[in-house]
Amino acid sequence: MQLQSVEEQANAALESVDSFKEGFLHHLPNIILATIVLALFWFLASVIANGITKSLKKRMKNKSIASLFGSLLRALLVGLGIFIALSILGLDKAVTALLTGAGVAGLAVGFAVQNPLGNTFAGFLLSFRDDINIGDWIETNGFAGEVVDLDLKGTTLRGADNNMIIVPNKLVLEAPYKNHSLTTRTLVKVSCGVDYSSNLEHVRRTVLSTLCATFPHLKEEEIIFFYDEFADSSINFQTRFWMDAKSAIQAIYAKSEAIMAIKKAFEREGITIPFPIRTILGNDGE
Repeated sequence: MQLQSVEEQANAALESVDSFKEGFLHHLPNIILATIVLALFWFLASVIANGITKSLKKRMKNKSIASLFGSLLRALLVGLGIFIALSILGLDKAVTALLTGAGVAGLAVGFAVQNPLGNTFAGFLLSFRDDINIGDWIETNGFAGEVVDLDLKGTTLRGADNNMIIVPNKLVLEAPYKNHSLTTRTLVKVSCGVDYSSNLEHVRRTVLSTLCATFPHLKEEEIIFFYDEFADSSINFQTRFWMDAKSAIQAIYAKSEAIMAIKKAFEREGITIPFPIRTILGNDGE
């Protein structure tokens, strides 16, 4: 009895081997085809992703975003090859289950990483735009500074105080921003007031000649000068002139030089910049 049982088990094992062999030989063409398809997609994914990555790096300011896009494209093509290979092997149910699971998981992950993905996509779009470049001085979302980096986290600015400010790419893309570096010309504005006893024509000529002496590129006819207010203690004026400045800080320095030069010229010409004056009236004996 024991010998018969061993013989039956051996026969069953041989039948299983024969069945596996027959099944393997039956599916061998599909296995070979699936392997070829997978290898082909793997090769094409590498070639296409590398080519697109090199092309993007030539056009984009940020190389890391171009590399990330190439990696995502490679993974997408390889994944497509895996799904096609599984379909060739007749594993349609497995493919359907994988797609369903991937869809549910993708939906859940999408809600979880909505903001990070938004910043990543915004950074990708900003890399293609020509109106924000590394080295530009911009103002956006209440912050101002020089653009020193543009990556997946956000746009990094170096402020006038040398502090680093990271603004999410999504906010930069959606909010208005001012780029001082898109043009080399900026308008410098200086406001001041003079005493009511001043000769206003003399004040105007002094300001114009002082600005021309301080900034040799200026001509008097290019400088805007006008009186705009009878204030409590002074007659106020504004003067405006154009400067070649690629950043806001250069315009600030130009304004500072103009203020110092005008103050020195007023002292030399005897023109008074009055302090605020208040007259206090009171009754005697109180």
